[in-house]
Amino acid sequence: WTRANNGNSYSFFYDNFEPPVAGWYELTFDAAKVADFEDDMSLQVYAGKYYYADDRPQPQRLLGVVSLGNKKLESYPIRAFLHPGESVSVHCFSRHNFRQKNPKEGIYIKQLKVRGPVVDSWPPASYQQVFDGMDIQAGQRSVRKASGFQTKLKRIGGALTVSSFQGGMEKEKMQDGSNLTFWHTRFSPSVAKPPHYVIFENPNGAVIEGLSFATWSGGNGNGLVKGYEIYFSDEGKTWGDKVMEGGLDVRLANEQPIIFPKETSSRFIKFLVTDAVSLDGKSIASIGKLDVITPLEEQIETSTVTVASKNPDDFKKVIRSFAERAFASTLSEEELAPYYRLGLRRLEEGGDFVQATKLGLKAILCSPRFLMAPGEHANPSYARAADLARSLWLSVPDDKLLLLAAEDKLQGEVLQREIQRMLKGQRSERMIRSFSDQWLNLQGLSKVTPSLKLYPLYDDLLNHYFPVETRKYLQHLVQENLPARNLIDSDFTFLNQRLARHYGIEGVTGQNMRKVNFSDEVPRGGLLTMGSVLKVTTDGFDTSPILRGAWISKNIVGTPLSPPPESVPALEPEHGEAKTLKEQIDQHKSNKTCYACHKSIDPYGFALESFDASGEWRERYKIKQAHRSTFQYSPKGYFKIGAPVDASGEMGADKFENIFGLKRVLVSNERKIAYNFAKKFFEYARGEKPNLEQRLYLWDFLGKAEENVRLKNIVTEVLITTLNESKE
Repeated sequence: WTRANNGNSYSFFYDNFEPPVAGWYELTFDAAKVADFEDDMSLQVYAGKYYYADDRPQPQRLLGVVSLGNKKLESYPIRAFLHPGESVSVHCFSRHNFRQKNPKEGIYIKQLKVRGPVVDSWPPASYQQVFDGMDIQAGQRSVRKASGFQTKLKRIGGALTVSSFQGGMEKEKMQDGSNLTFWHTRFSPSVAKPPHYVIFENPNGAVIEGLSFATWSGGNGNGLVKGYEIYFSDEGKTWGDKVMEGGLDVRLANEQPIIFPKETSSRFIKFLVTDAVSLDGKSIASIGKLDVITPLEEQIETSTVTVASKNPDDFKKVIRSFAERAFASTLSEEELAPYYRLGLRRLEEGGDFVQATKLGLKAILCSPRFLMAPGEHANPSYARAADLARSLWLSVPDDKLLLLAAEDKLQGEVLQREIQRMLKGQRSERMIRSFSDQWLNLQGLSKVTPSLKLYPLYDDLLNHYFPVETRKYLQHLVQENLPARNLIDSDFTFLNQRLARHYGIEGVTGQNMRKVNFSDEVPRGGLLTMGSVLKVTTDGFDTSPILRGAWISKNIVGTPLSPPPESVPALEPEHGEAKTLKEQIDQHKSNKTCYACHKSIDPYGFALESFDASGEWRERYKIKQAHRSTFQYSPKGYFKIGAPVDASGEMGADKFENIFGLKRVLVSNERKIAYNFAKKFFEYARGEKPNLEQRLYLWDFLGKAEENVRLKNIVTEVLITTLNESKE
């Protein structure tokens, strides 16, 4: 594996595959590890627009990670949602083989097989649920092999000729769909004289709107076309006046359209090269891809699903069932009338039953009654069912909730049992994700990337797994009903090979996440020392005890903070200064207005100074160093080691020397930690902060019994409180 000079990861893009339609696809890699070391190797699979110029990368989505530890060839499937126009690429990662020349260690990929779009059942489960009990007729789904890549020129029966070519770089290389091959004018044994050109023949008179051009990947770029002129001809000998001229960006790997001033059906089109990159002063030209732009009727084979009914009463039954689930309420005919109207009109006009139903469903899903909360409900139990499903599942109530709501039984012990059931299910992961994104600001995790000068080993894989650790940890605390002190400290977390190496924890192999226990000497455990939290509380370069301290005070301890005075400039820590970091902050606190807040927030941040902006443990600070001319990525980075870290501090009468001491101080007041968690979850579930009366109730509840500071109990009590209050 390698990284480009600017630090971006190089990926291998697969040619000749593009999803024909948006949908779920199964990507199967037949692959094996080729190495003797113990660690697994990681195959990162991405989807996005193709690129090769590392200074102009296109956004890529990480679809999944294949962890390879077996030297024998195995099949590794990944299920992913793909869009037309996206390319699939892979990146091999291991700490053992960075930039090895002719490496004997890596990943062998025999082939990639793609199947899709795939569905879990046929007819699809969504049809079976919407049209429950009706006669659904599903067409046969045929499996066919992709026909392979074919240019638009070939599809209209066209051909092309070129002025000259070099062996192995013939004209066909422009038409093979690969990003790695290209046409090149002759340069050996003699250099072809200009003009250099490509002529398209259009024997069937197809309408052509322009040309699609793309550069080729790799190499030194010699010969890449920078300028062109376009000519038309009816017989291919006399070309008449120039139709247009233009320039091309040789640094852009995406296809660049050349749109003619007016569409043409001319039999011949000439692409004349007027300028090209020349590193040795010779007149040469090369092109990665060149094809015609022409409207073609895309024949995508589809399988249809129909319902054998034209009965308006059947239509009304389907709409009623869907609407009562979406709105979480029983509904009268008068209430349903607006959602019937368009679909019934389609049926009366002889329209398809499924299409008529879709009109009704769209009307329901776009209605304020569905989109806005609180909605209108037939009884308080329906309202509680809707709120519960929205808070815990980010969805609508299931059959069991609706059945209890219909009998107005969703209260008391029944309500409590339903909350327990919903928290156990897999769908509660949605709540954990949404809640942690808001409470811990994990939604902002990728807004800042740690500086590769200071943290050169930080990578996409680490960034991907940071929030996964936090979410799995939180879900475990809630589902297992563990005490609130685990938010601050514990003897376990959820790790894989990449996270464990970053944290300095041995004995974890493979990228599957699992619960890992460790000894008391390990500083991890709890939210404060997770990479996601440590990263989201920095600017990517230096850590700031003030920023981190304010974050802990607000989000973990629950101490409200006043905004800093506008007249006081922000402190930017400088680890290369003669003064220590604490001396710089003490000078900043000399302002009495600042001191009132800093005395309570800075100690939290001091304890976390043992962790850098990438979440890694450190004993001494790193100081940025200048690099020669343009930045060139280096695994060693551009820094020198500075002063030792001082992670000590004091909070009132409590003094601590490091993060272990701060955790002990915080855990000693577990009720306060639980109280802040309760307030944050209340705000998430209710959409507003608790008022004074509600805060007093929560504080009183947490002090009544030791069991009340357990997280599932807190979540349950908060939900019951908010549900009952909102329905009074």
